[in-house]
Amino acid sequence: MQTVGELWGLHPLPGYLLLVLAASLVGGWLGWLNCLNWGRAPAAAAAAQPTVRPWGALLAFTAALLAASLFALIALQLGPHAGLSVADQALTDAIHAHTPAAALPWFARLTHLADPAWLVLLTAGIAAWLWQRQRRDLLLVWLVATGGNAILNPLLKGLFARARPIFDPLLTQASGFSFPSGHSSGAAVCYGMLWYIALCTLGRRRRLVASFVLPALIVAVAGSRVFLSVHFASDVWAGLLSGSAWTALCIGVFEWRQRATAERR
Repeated sequence: MQTVGELWGLHPLPGYLLLVLAASLVGGWLGWLNCLNWGRAPAAAAAAQPTVRPWGALLAFTAALLAASLFALIALQLGPHAGLSVADQALTDAIHAHTPAAALPWFARLTHLADPAWLVLLTAGIAAWLWQRQRRDLLLVWLVATGGNAILNPLLKGLFARARPIFDPLLTQASGFSFPSGHSSGAAVCYGMLWYIALCTLGRRRRLVASFVLPALIVAVAGSRVFLSVHFASDVWAGLLSGSAWTALCIGVFEWRQRATAERR
């Protein structure tokens, strides 16, 4: 495990860019499938009527279960002498040693896209936009998802109480426990929910753009935390998984309620 971490850390920037590119391509492919199956944003969206998608709730609940299971698998490997912790430290040391100093200011700017203050502003702005479009259904799930993660992540941090990397933070400050990463979970929830809202409300071209951009943004912001030496890699993956699990759960409940409402009508 230590050797794997060291090898990955020898070329951290290409590996990071490959992960961001992979996220963009997978998201774009899902967005393309969305356009094939759902066509243009349904007229019901503009009229604030339920938008029903076959298997939507089942897929979302399955994704939530998978993400939660992977999170638990990572959490079970924590410990001062566990293989994952050894690999974490080796990777952190290698990235710290092989990241060009000129790249750090870019990561410092990028990480602000998941700062709590910015996410609060984003939440308020999207809430106002949904209210103006009379999408009270999406407004509710948006607020539940973002507000719930603001409670869930600190609870998980307190439960695991993992210390942060021993390096001095580079160009940014971080306090509190390390596992799971709050910036990573915040990015997964806010930008993941924003992607879902785009799929429900926007036209085909904008949905495709959102599908390429937002998943890549989530991974890019999460990865910046490792380069800035404020999180281990497993903290970031755990944050992405916990945020994704919560987002998928919220979407699953929303899809289930939309289907039930449509059937009653």
